[in-house]
Amino acid sequence: MATVSATTITEPRTLQLRAETSVDYGKEKYKYEDYLPHFTPGLQPPLEEFKHVDVASRADPEKKALLQAPGVTYAEITPAIGTEIHGLQLSQLNAAQLDELTLLAAERGLVLFKDQDFADIGPERQKKYGDHFGPLHVHQMGGQIRDYPELLPIYRDFT
Repeated sequence: MATVSATTITEPRTLQLRAETSVDYGKEKYKYEDYLPHFTPGLQPPLEEFKHVDVASRADPEKKALLQAPGVTYAEITPAIGTEIHGLQLSQLNAAQLDELTLLAAERGLVLFKDQDFADIGPERQKKYGDHFGPLHVHQMGGQIRDYPELLPIYRDFT
């Protein structure tokens, strides 16, 4: 008869993997090192049910706060799908603008913003940004940003 023993890990372990980047880690500090994936072995807590609130339902249908903000220009990418917006930083949008952005994305299917500073605002502000849209969850697969398991890094630099 075989004996099975269980080992309890009292302290979570994390592993950091080196992502493929154009940076030589031996010579320079990678600007976005805090965003490299970390892995915590074991299963994450199961998802819990929650009441969903569609933030687009709070938006002004005319999207004045978003599309008529000072310095903003926008154009349809095609007649049916996509809008490109210039003159806004996603990191600086207020609650009304975020609600209107959600409505615009639902209506147009794609909203394009170029030259954003989002990677530079840090994971704490990114998490707060995501919280605006509803409860965040921890993905069961893939790396996480250290101390921010709700954030799933998808950045790869092959330049």
